[in-house]
Amino acid sequence: MQRTVCALVCMFFLSFSLLHAESIYIDFETLDGWRTIRFIAAGKESSYFPERLDGDNVLQIKSDDGISGIVFDKLIDLEETPILEWRWRIEDFPSGADLRFKETDDSPLRLYVMFEYENGKMPLSERLKYSFIKVLYGEFPPKSILGFVSTENEFLEPVLQSTINSRTRYVDMNAYATACDGDVADGHSGTPWCTAEADIVAIATGAFGELPSSKARIALIGDSDSTRDNTIGYLDYVEVRARP
Repeated sequence: MQRTVCALVCMFFLSFSLLHAESIYIDFETLDGWRTIRFIAAGKESSYFPERLDGDNVLQIKSDDGISGIVFDKLIDLEETPILEWRWRIEDFPSGADLRFKETDDSPLRLYVMFEYENGKMPLSERLKYSFIKVLYGEFPPKSILGFVSTENEFLEPVLQSTINSRTRYVDMNAYATACDGDVADGHSGTPWCTAEADIVAIATGAFGELPSSKARIALIGDSDSTRDNTIGYLDYVEVRARP
């Protein structure tokens, strides 16, 4: 009996560990599990449409002088699944966009890792500010954001601090591309299909000096409200998984 109990306990903890190490794979057949992020004072919202393209389920992200986003509800445990992989293509970049300046801070595709707010690990002044925001919006904002962004302009440094939010850091998603294929459509300023892979923990630790939180959510944003232009981008899939 004692051996049986021990075996069951061991199986429970093994199953628990495997459950939390299970990868998350999103193929955008639907937007089930996603919710909209709206911004104060924003005029138009960007659109997010699942569609079939080149035989695959993809997400079209389109912005016409607008901004909004979507966030995936499932929480990621970065201690168990720190590897992020995605496949994307840009059809049109916003003309004049430059993330170094607030007035031109636009991108056809931002893949955000939003680190969870941790109440007990922040100064009192920050806790009060975050609590006030929760009263307004019904939930705490993220503690910090690591944004993998697609841009025409080459990053001059590995990490760029956002001019909009001091707790947001940008990195160039092109720097993490492992393979690209196909051609850019005539008359468009985009990119071919590319696959990228990144270690969230390593990159975030380098960007912020420490890992902001071991818990995070994935969000997507396409925007063109600063340049007042049009953008179109596509995502084939997003995967979060354990290290090999």
